[in-house]
Amino acid sequence: TCTGLTSVTFAEGSQLKTIGNETFYAANQLESLTIPEGVTSIENWAFSFCANLAKLTLPKGVTSIAEYAFYNCTKLTELALPESVVSIGDGAFKECTALSSVTFPETLTSIGAKAFDGCGLREAMLPKNVASVGANAFQCAHLMAIHVDPENAAFSSDGRGLLYNKAQTELIRVPAAASLDGYAIPEGVTSISADAFRDCFALTELAIPAHVTEIGNRAFSNCSN
Repeated sequence: TCTGLTSVTFAEGSQLKTIGNETFYAANQLESLTIPEGVTSIENWAFSFCANLAKLTLPKGVTSIAEYAFYNCTKLTELALPESVVSIGDGAFKECTALSSVTFPETLTSIGAKAFDGCGLREAMLPKNVASVGANAFQCAHLMAIHVDPENAAFSSDGRGLLYNKAQTELIRVPAAASLDGYAIPEGVTSISADAFRDCFALTELAIPAHVTEIGNRAFSNCSN
């Protein structure tokens, strides 16, 4: 671990393509970082536990952010992903507790399991090309809504910001802080996904209609009220 590292500067014209596994693991004095043009991938745990990293600039050209790449970067407050990122790995920004704003690019197709678990997000907007969202990708205590581009072929959302498959036959995710007053599961829903209502503290009552044939594991786990 590079616990005393406070600054990283990449030379002009850097030929760097990949930032490897655990490259800056626990460099907890590093406060800002601009990754140079030409980098295409950030590997597993590359910047995890950089507890003071508050400003991160990613260049256009980065296509993949691997598993737990920025795990537990607790000072990071906002993130603009460039129009080149295709995949975000499992737990990539997990426990970035101050992260309240993320801009997703149109190029994005995959968001891994627990990618933003424990973040401070209040809303998320899935662009039109996202085809895969892993389990508990948006397990955020303050998340009120997940919106989906109407042109997305895999997912959709309703007026409350609840996440469904495109046909709205599967209820995939109810944000933990969603307003559920008067909510009724729509008539077309036949499946409630694993963890769908997990940690929904505002849920006090719910009628499950007769046409629901499947309820996944932990679907109502930790609905504390």
